[in-house]
Amino acid sequence: TPGFCGVETSVPLLLSQVNAGVLSLNKYVERASEGPARKFNIYPQKGSLLPGTDADFTIVDMDKEKVLRAEDLHSKNKPTPYDGFKVKGVPVMTIVRGKVVMKDGEILGSPQGKMVKPSL
Repeated sequence: TPGFCGVETSVPLLLSQVNAGVLSLNKYVERASEGPARKFNIYPQKGSLLPGTDADFTIVDMDKEKVLRAEDLHSKNKPTPYDGFKVKGVPVMTIVRGKVVMKDGEILGSPQGKMVKPSL
């Protein structure tokens, strides 16, 4: 599949807004994790660090700066309106169900995703 536009660029773009004082870090985390998980009825399995949950999370370096480049995106869907944007606040590690799946911008191993059924 081609991937989903904006997933890879949204985090550094929004962390830049946190660094600029436009958005609080707590509000960003709530809107990017717990809020969507609740909306799609997959909370607390997703969007939470409670014992017994998947506890997926991303570690970010709020001081790290980089320039977003379409050719650096991991998605097969490369075009982005943010090509050339300078951002401050970059994901440096992602852990999914206890396994490191991204480190320093590089994807490690094969995709680890699995379907999560919403609770009704």
